[in-house]
Amino acid sequence: MKLMNWEELKRKTMFVSDKFEEHHKEQTKIRSCGKIITTNIYQNRITNEIKSEQVNDNFCKSKFCYVCEKIKASKYQIGLEEKVNDAVSNNNYIDFLTLTVPNCDLEDLDITLRKFSKDFKKLRDNLKKNYGVIGFFKSVEITYTNKVPFSSLSEEEKSIYKNEAYFDLMKKELYVEIPKLKDGKKQAHPHYHLLLVYEKEDRFNNPNFEDYKNLWNGLSGGSVFVKKFRTDNVNKSVKELTKYLTKETEYKYFNEKEMDLIYRNLHRKQFYSKGGVLDFKVVAIHESLKDDAEEQRKELRNKSINEFIGTIKYIFGEFNYIKFEEDWKIPISEVRKLIIKDQLCKDRQYPEKLLLKEKYIQLEKAQMVA
Repeated sequence: MKLMNWEELKRKTMFVSDKFEEHHKEQTKIRSCGKIITTNIYQNRITNEIKSEQVNDNFCKSKFCYVCEKIKASKYQIGLEEKVNDAVSNNNYIDFLTLTVPNCDLEDLDITLRKFSKDFKKLRDNLKKNYGVIGFFKSVEITYTNKVPFSSLSEEEKSIYKNEAYFDLMKKELYVEIPKLKDGKKQAHPHYHLLLVYEKEDRFNNPNFEDYKNLWNGLSGGSVFVKKFRTDNVNKSVKELTKYLTKETEYKYFNEKEMDLIYRNLHRKQFYSKGGVLDFKVVAIHESLKDDAEEQRKELRNKSINEFIGTIKYIFGEFNYIKFEEDWKIPISEVRKLIIKDQLCKDRQYPEKLLLKEKYIQLEKAQMVA
């Protein structure tokens, strides 16, 4: 993960942390996650090429941390893509489903998710017995808002949400995201994004939309959306599915008491599951990535090849990462520093706004000398 990719995720995480007044431990944990980032800079002794590594510690692994959810999603993408490619090679049929259940009040979220899980197990057993399902991957998404045209709001609502309105380029209209409400109470909308793998590629041997609809509605009273999984671009299709592991839910409409309800109802909940031909070990992927990173680190720190020339440390301020320490181990000009930082910026390891500011200051100094 690169520093500049984190800024928006970290900004959202810091906003969410403000809502955890009822849970100071969780608040402290997600505030400290990815707060400090260190970039070590090396120079190849033969080619003078600049290389760098980021040292990022203290990940919190909270489901309310956008940074950690993004890291988790990237690991699942690696494992799932490999298994899906195997299924495609074996001419298996793959369906992409979205399963929903009726909205629930925030305090009923735990009960709803438990029932949802039991109903899904019954559906999976039915599909395995009658249609030959040989693998599945499931991710849980929970949304709390509705997208509605700004023009449809009452005058009172328009005054409340006017600063939240955005323009939809496709529909050429202003929209806002407003909380889901029923009888004045905020609600949650849980749903599953699901891959199902069937042994036979022939569509006629596998369930159609009506089969899924009748099965799921009979079990849960919910609805289902089905589409054919794109096997011509597995990487893109898997990215589409694993993005749901990265929670993009807006919590800005919730107060501390409501966030307490959400936290307690989601505590220790798993937001993904997998089985059959789509099963894989996330720990193995983590270890493999760790080994690769260690090999790269050893190569960078090989003194016969690379010279360690400096360190830059960043800390997340109120809205973005700012530099708080810069330590160059060899004599180096200010112009050369800017050239190095420009390369780091292109590699998304240095904040662009900070680089522009430093270039402007350097330009001012040069003009004063002239």
